[in-house]
Amino acid sequence: MYSPEAASTLAPDYAELHCLSNFSFLRGASHPEELVARAAALGYRALAITDECSFAGVVRAHQEIRSQGLALKLVVGTEIALADGPTLVLLAADRAGYGRLSRLVTRGRRAAAKGGYRLERADLEAGLPGCLALLIPPREDPIEPERLVAAQAEPCAHGGLDRPFGVGERLFQFGQAPHGRAYSTAMPL
Repeated sequence: MYSPEAASTLAPDYAELHCLSNFSFLRGASHPEELVARAAALGYRALAITDECSFAGVVRAHQEIRSQGLALKLVVGTEIALADGPTLVLLAADRAGYGRLSRLVTRGRRAAAKGGYRLERADLEAGLPGCLALLIPPREDPIEPERLVAAQAEPCAHGGLDRPFGVGERLFQFGQAPHGRAYSTAMPL
């Protein structure tokens, strides 16, 4: 009989880099504490809580990891949908990156009515040193693996990006291939 706990002892190191909690209203279903417990049970090395333009789930996830004494590494991040561009997941790689990411979230929240946010490419033109960016391909136009090979030579020729906007040192792109298997690639900006 299959057991996720037994399977996790055989699995390679794994980190979930895009996970929404119930703080992403109408999108995430699980409480951050539940996400932490499940990630630990599956033997994940790290978990990124990336609620939409918010760090609300990160606080509770951190408290749960600490109270349980887990070895799970928490990666602080957020998902943003640029008003004039793609959807990105931004991950803080260090304390300075977290500070920059926090200022970006604050700027986006202040630029919109309560409960919303507004960020544009121009908000990222100065870059976000200390952060990594994951590009979320549009659902209606999935990026095919053949295009990824071409994209590595010309990073801005796909996914709605027509020019680089220097977020961190690398741009990580992931999605689902037409055959159903996930793929990923890293591209320097």
